[in-house]
Amino acid sequence: MPSLGRLFAVVAPCLLVWVATPALAAGTERTFTVEYTASKSCPAKEGFVDAIRRRTAIARVAGPGEQPDVAMRVRLEKKKGKRARGRLDITIGTISSKRDIEDASCEEVGSALALIAALAIDPLAETSAHLPPLPLPPDPHVPAEVGVRPAIPEPKLLADPHYLGEARAKFPRQSEAELLIPWSLPAFPTTPLRHRSERTFQVGPGVEAALDIGPSPTPLLGFTGIVGARSFEGLPWAVRAELTYSLSTAESTAGGLAGGDPVAFRFLRGRFEGCVPAWRPNDWFRLWPCASVGGGAVWGEARRNVASTEATTEATSPWFALGVAGRLELAPTPWLDVTLRAGPDLPLVRGVFRDEDGDEVFAPPPVSFSLGLGASLAF
Repeated sequence: MPSLGRLFAVVAPCLLVWVATPALAAGTERTFTVEYTASKSCPAKEGFVDAIRRRTAIARVAGPGEQPDVAMRVRLEKKKGKRARGRLDITIGTISSKRDIEDASCEEVGSALALIAALAIDPLAETSAHLPPLPLPPDPHVPAEVGVRPAIPEPKLLADPHYLGEARAKFPRQSEAELLIPWSLPAFPTTPLRHRSERTFQVGPGVEAALDIGPSPTPLLGFTGIVGARSFEGLPWAVRAELTYSLSTAESTAGGLAGGDPVAFRFLRGRFEGCVPAWRPNDWFRLWPCASVGGGAVWGEARRNVASTEATTEATSPWFALGVAGRLELAPTPWLDVTLRAGPDLPLVRGVFRDEDGDEVFAPPPVSFSLGLGASLAF
């Protein structure tokens, strides 16, 4: 019968191997595959895989033709105005399971599913909200080490003061960059870009000083009232309705109205203008090519003294024109725009300007010109 010492010498190594086997198995590499489908507003597949790799050092994506240890299928869906939904199907060998999660944020749902997937691959995976950075790729200029040594666990990050607590979730809303670098100073003094309103659709009134050359013998100067709307979502566009009232800058004797007496002109025009698209190199500069249609009338009025009595003679001409223009907008503040508009008008109705006796006063040219300078508000 063998002695007790010889029996212990034989059994002890076996017991040591039996006890150490689970610990060694916990550190071995495990491969996985992910079949990933997500809405456009949800995180991409690369972010989901990186979240798994940050939580466990033993996870590796299976290569082509390689049989994975864990097979996963992920579905993320976020419809406009509804909560995000996610499903994770996991298959390990012949055992399958699934998890469904719902939350207001698609990022939160994706992070929670990544945590479940990491724990399925490695029960000792990191569960803290503070994920360590991904390991750097190996340096090709450094020779590979001979043998295998135990992996050194990465140090935990300091507690985040914005941590939401166990009762709500383990995933803070701050980005990972903010967790790793909570604040930083710029190398040089900088001025942050001015952020305009989050609304992509804006409306507002405006006023312009208007100058028209062509509807009367002398230039017409007046004011334009504006109501406009615009959108910057998708293909930018802008529309606005205008009403202009202007007077001639000087009296004219064109056509000899009322026997050659000087004539003063007035112009009333309504115009509807649409612009698309907008060229916006930055937040405060926009350039719109525009097209317009407008109509109104031009009045000519002459006063003369006949036998010590003042007499008035009037003449009227209709006005209807199509126009093209460029509109420049400068935005010194999020709610105020300074506008400059200039372009030609093509009169479609430009009947000969005649007085009450049928005498010709003025015939508008085939092309006129309009200019506007003013400001508008945006809400």
